[in-house]
Amino acid sequence: MLHFDLSQGVTTRALCAALRDLGTPPKTVATEGLSPISAALLSKSQRLLTDAGYKITPQDLSELTNFCVLLTQLDPKAISATRIPLSLDPKNPHRDILLKLSELVPVYEQEWPGPTCDPTALALLKACVSHFGARGESRLIKMGLGSEPEVRALWCEPASMATRSIPGPSAEPRIASLVQVTAYIPDTNLLGELTHRLNQIGAKKLWTCQVQDQGTHPKTLIYVIASETDQNKIIEALLILGQAPEIQTSLVEQHTLQKRTVSVTLGRTQKIQVCRVVESLWGDKILRADPLAEDLASLAKSSGQLQEIVRADVLTAWKNRIS
Repeated sequence: MLHFDLSQGVTTRALCAALRDLGTPPKTVATEGLSPISAALLSKSQRLLTDAGYKITPQDLSELTNFCVLLTQLDPKAISATRIPLSLDPKNPHRDILLKLSELVPVYEQEWPGPTCDPTALALLKACVSHFGARGESRLIKMGLGSEPEVRALWCEPASMATRSIPGPSAEPRIASLVQVTAYIPDTNLLGELTHRLNQIGAKKLWTCQVQDQGTHPKTLIYVIASETDQNKIIEALLILGQAPEIQTSLVEQHTLQKRTVSVTLGRTQKIQVCRVVESLWGDKILRADPLAEDLASLAKSSGQLQEIVRADVLTAWKNRIS
């Protein structure tokens, strides 16, 4: 697997330098041409930049192409990266473009001046990285270094590779200890303000149901799932805003499946497109696969087909990919 350390910022030139330093042999794109995977990645990155309103220069295109070729030559089984730093210069003409490109990408914003990224690097990472965050338990095989800013490309072997076929961190379900708070709300007119306040506090889930005791008016029973640190604030809101006569609490465990995002290619040669698919994992098994809604909508729009048809094609390509 390949992991990028972007903590000092990132540019496309630094990404290419890190991949070269990792040991990828340089090739001349004009003579070698683009492989289908390189072409698909380049097309995806160009579309992201165009949709964000960025005008790609010949220099940009050259750097984008070089990165796609270098990455394809490495052929990593999975690609991850740290969260992308974003420090927005108020005078930067690409400020709005960077914000548009950062949609649905884990970034952390810092005061200017500070580590940041350029639009082309952000588009490339958005197109090829399947996981943003710590690289998890793994064994470092080799490191490549790019400069200005300092970018590290880490070639790793997941620690779990010897025991399970799913790459990356443990695919066992995550377990979180939470609190369930239950209360009767006597007046349904209080629910709007109450639920708004509970969501502000940090309620992870909440739902209601109508109950009626003998000889009484209907009441609303509300259930709230929250962390232990938010428990007291949740109880305070229920007692004061919800006018609950009493509160019940109990400890619960929340089990959630691990997930990873992979890229699936569709079409051939110049018409290749990429769709991201989220896999839900249990040990060494993939329980289900769900194409990302935004990618489905984009593919359906470009192909003029219904999303249901595109979804079926994506899942067929995904099954062929893992078979």
